[in-house]
Amino acid sequence: MRAPNRALHALENARGAHAGFTDAELAGLLSESFGEVESVSLPYYLGKYPRLGGLWRTSWRLGVARFLAPSVYFRAGPGEGSRADRGPS
Repeated sequence: MRAPNRALHALENARGAHAGFTDAELAGLLSESFGEVESVSLPYYLGKYPRLGGLWRTSWRLGVARFLAPSVYFRAGPGEGSRADRGPS
């Protein structure tokens, strides 16, 4: 069985909006279209679960957050030379 092409189907609800991307994979894909890409996963989890703030910060610092956090979150926007600045191709 072939693995699905997540890049083409990343936002289909049937596959889940995050579709199992790692932080690095999604950052790479977003940077192809947006000039500014920023991971906001840690701030998201700190806001969602404030009582677990120490655990979240420590897990990010130790590099184990990818095993604890079920999804990754990014903020992306136009930047100099980005596809978003150029308009539709």
